Amino acid sequence: MKQQKHDASATRVDMKLEVDIIPVSNVERSKLFVASVVLRSVWNGLGSLL
Repeated sequence: MKQQKHDASATRVDMKLEVDIIPVSNVERSKLFVASVVLRSVWNGLGSLL
């Protein structure tokens, strides 16, 4: 396995997380929607969202 070299001149990025609360009328349907978004992100290689 090759060892990756890290670039010492890489720029640090300040990241922030914004959370909005959205009222829903059907909680179970909302849970299914969120689960499908998480699964889709995992399939697309974005597992860091979990």
